[in-house]
Amino acid sequence: AAILGFCAQLAKSGNREDCVVLLNMLDNRKPNDPTVTVCLSILYQLIESSKSDEFLAKISQMSANLPKSPNLIAAASLLEVHDTFLSEIMLTREQLQCQQSKDLLILLAKFTQQNGEYSRAQEYLKECLEANQEDLALWKMLGEYQYSAGELDKALVSFEKLLALAEQPDPEICLRLALINIIHSNYEKAYDLLMYTVQNTEIALAWTCLGVCCLRMEQYDEAEASLSQANEMNKWDPTTWGYCAVLC
Repeated sequence: AAILGFCAQLAKSGNREDCVVLLNMLDNRKPNDPTVTVCLSILYQLIESSKSDEFLAKISQMSANLPKSPNLIAAASLLEVHDTFLSEIMLTREQLQCQQSKDLLILLAKFTQQNGEYSRAQEYLKECLEANQEDLALWKMLGEYQYSAGELDKALVSFEKLLALAEQPDPEICLRLALINIIHSNYEKAYDLLMYTVQNTEIALAWTCLGVCCLRMEQYDEAEASLSQANEMNKWDPTTWGYCAVLC
């Protein structure tokens, strides 16, 4: 992953010959890796080498034996290391060669989100949800994208839909919902969500938020216990120390 990320940066900056050297090193170690093969195909194409045809043929052979398109596998790997240069070429290839699929739409959502096109990323996910309204992973992704874009009311709807569909609540989603409810001054609702979170996972932020809820509801002993627990888990968080000072 580190080498792929470095190669993506080299390719984007125009240092494509060095990128090819590193990718060939990976290809020698993993000769049948779809990500490396697709990357080499694109790089040889960018430097106008005849070897591009050789790797395109290899991609065609791979396609018959893989559960997903090599372009999609490669784009997913590159987006994991936050590349939007090579992954865009891979996704464009896929769009030209194949019909639109759920896997493609999800990767397009990730690509546009990383590119700062937050509304467009959400539209791709909503298009996926039209085909399956009960896909928990899609509701979670949509809610997280809305949350990161500051669209808290929309995120609230998506997270609540996710919790309604899930057999077992996701503690991290409960924490996200609690944070939104704290912003909206719904402290009692946030308290219930946070109690579930701290009972099922170890996240210092959840204890800090629980302390804030108790402070706002004037439950000072419980607020002190929660903030102390948060401090034990992370002694370097200034937010927790700030609320400790307010409580004192």
